[in-house]
Amino acid sequence: MKIKNSIYAFGIVLLLLSVSSLRAQTYFSDDFENGKAKWIIGGGNWDTLSSTYSSSNHCLTDSRTGNYTYNSDPTVTLAQSINLSGTTSPVLSFYHRYDLAYPICNYTQYYDYIYLEISSNGGFSWSQIKVWTGGNRAWTHEQFTLSNYKYNLVKFRFRLSSHNGCSSVADGWYIDDVKVQEFISTNPTFVFPFSDNFENGKYNWFLGGFNWDTSKVNPNSGMFCLTDSKSGNYAWNSDPIIVMSGVLNLSKTNFPVLTFYHRYSLASPICNYTQYYDYIYLDVSTNGGFTWVALPPQPPLNQPPWHGSNNTWTSEQFDLSNYKSDKVKIRYRISSHNGCGSSADGASFDDVSIYDFNPAYINLNLKLLFEGMFDSGANEMAIQDTVTVFLRNAASPYTIKDTAKGVISPFTLSGQFYFHKPHTGNYYIVVNHRNTIVTWSKNGGVYLVKGDGSVNNYDFTTSASQAYGNNQILKGTKYCIYSGDVNQDGIVDASDVGLIDNDASIGATGYLNNDLTGDSYVDGSDLSIADNNATNFITASRP
Repeated sequence: MKIKNSIYAFGIVLLLLSVSSLRAQTYFSDDFENGKAKWIIGGGNWDTLSSTYSSSNHCLTDSRTGNYTYNSDPTVTLAQSINLSGTTSPVLSFYHRYDLAYPICNYTQYYDYIYLEISSNGGFSWSQIKVWTGGNRAWTHEQFTLSNYKYNLVKFRFRLSSHNGCSSVADGWYIDDVKVQEFISTNPTFVFPFSDNFENGKYNWFLGGFNWDTSKVNPNSGMFCLTDSKSGNYAWNSDPIIVMSGVLNLSKTNFPVLTFYHRYSLASPICNYTQYYDYIYLDVSTNGGFTWVALPPQPPLNQPPWHGSNNTWTSEQFDLSNYKSDKVKIRYRISSHNGCGSSADGASFDDVSIYDFNPAYINLNLKLLFEGMFDSGANEMAIQDTVTVFLRNAASPYTIKDTAKGVISPFTLSGQFYFHKPHTGNYYIVVNHRNTIVTWSKNGGVYLVKGDGSVNNYDFTTSASQAYGNNQILKGTKYCIYSGDVNQDGIVDASDVGLIDNDASIGATGYLNNDLTGDSYVDGSDLSIADNNATNFITASRP
């Protein structure tokens, strides 16, 4: 039985890529949307199929209407050779999933296999690139270097071999999105440091599975996280994986660190008097994804791998100092092969960062409030939200020396910001938030210390004068940054009021700049705040 499952094709966010991606080149591509004309079919029932695919609407499978045939070797071979003589670093990539027989009979375990093979003499002889067995029902991205063949005409083929000793068969092999490209096309270089909170989608990742997608269900921050099974449990006998779709150059870093948040619920069934587990693995590659190693367990819990359940968002941090190459990737992998056929809800993943944890930095603990989001009665803000902070010279022309992003907690009302470039000295702290007035710290700047392990604390909430020009509003007993500058032009005026009014009139909801109160609704309460501040001619104040 063929089961309908799909994932979406990956995109590329151009702003995150280096200019090297402009030199990308594709030598072969087939997503099987136009049939199987580029292939020679050998045995079996190889055909295109629309009930499961990794992108668009079709894939290629060895047995479209059922199981493959026992004692057979169905193959599909590239019809025309590809000339790699002008290439630099050619890479073969594709998505696939498979379900192969691995029966036990006569007290012996047997296996069927699938092979990826290559020929440099027109198909007269073949060399094995990789072999798989068992099952992985999740669409998985694979890539292989063809650098050893870059002066040749090459063909490659996919071959299923069913000769197990028990006459058993299974569902077979599905293949999609076959490409031969330059390495930089498959693996563009991401800008370092790297961060992704999934607010702009999932475009920085190859998605291997069934339903990896962004979700609004209880993210760690913002409005979205990434989850493997948005609409239900993950599939048993599968390995849903997310892999960075680009590489990072860590070769010149001092102390590279990976951090992220996740929560998970994995199957841990008992059957036949035995406890089984599904697992989550965290892997790293230093050669662009051709080979992988699992990051070693960390005390005190000796994780990864993770198993069981942890339904609370948990911060994880890993030292990448042993992996400082110019082609680093990470992947997050669920492995469901427990012996009971059980599955569970899966994992959610958020706020991924890879950065250089240079001990010589300015550590700034910043406390501030947004007028619209602050509830003075509860002494909390409605949501946690992202802030960009600039450090500027305290003397004219007030040059920007460094920038950092962080999240302001709705409970502590503060966030941590790290600045690596500036030295100890006097700086203006400039706060930029998506719907508030840009606000500078007090007149004369703030003295900040770098690199001695100390934390620099600055609190905007204690006094109006903590902001340049006393440019804050008192709410209860705390001072808040003015809300309402939704178009970020440095003034709250009729243009901001108009934008909010338009959204309020249509009942707009979600994580919107026009939602000043952070309740996910644009309504009269937001309009009132902006209108009051526009009436009072609230503008940014700076030296």
